[in-house]
Amino acid sequence: MVTGIETAGLVLAALPILVRVLTEYRIGVRKTGFILGKSKTYENRIGKLARHLRLLDTNLKHLLTRVMGTAAPDDWSGEVPKDYKSQIWTGVVGEKVRAYLEAVEAFDTFEMIILDYEDYLIDVAESLSGLLPGPMVDTRDLRALVDAHGKSGGHFKLQGRVEFLMKESQIIATVEELKSLSGSLESLVGNSDDIHHMKQLKAS
Repeated sequence: MVTGIETAGLVLAALPILVRVLTEYRIGVRKTGFILGKSKTYENRIGKLARHLRLLDTNLKHLLTRVMGTAAPDDWSGEVPKDYKSQIWTGVVGEKVRAYLEAVEAFDTFEMIILDYEDYLIDVAESLSGLLPGPMVDTRDLRALVDAHGKSGGHFKLQGRVEFLMKESQIIATVEELKSLSGSLESLVGNSDDIHHMKQLKAS
């Protein structure tokens, strides 16, 4: 069974791809000068979505850095791997992160939040599917998306742009949900650290 820790690695691998898709799409819109009558405001909205996803990527990376460094200081290299297949997600570090969170009854909630991240990113990926360059993949499978587009480039099709225009409001709503999840995860990690600290004080 895939755990929330392994899924966190997959989410971190997928987020930069979606950021890049939006960033390159914005550049394409800027080069054409307009698209379907859309103005500079439209280009700025695309850029804002890309920035929000980039911020979510950074925040998740920082939170995982914090919990890994606290839970497994002697086993962790100090870096969050970009490869979702890295053993760090399934090896000793992953096991210690799980044990650390389970000790304060937080792992189940952590796992639910991360799995929600995955679901929302799948929704974003589906909305951007027409913009993805390279081979067509099942966007309901983030692993397939990462494996196919992790290093690929390409040009977008007009049909993809039309589809994106139709789904823009849906993407914005999904990104807002992701931002809310990010806040919940930050609170969970912070509270877990506080409880561990209180337990240590009582034991000393």
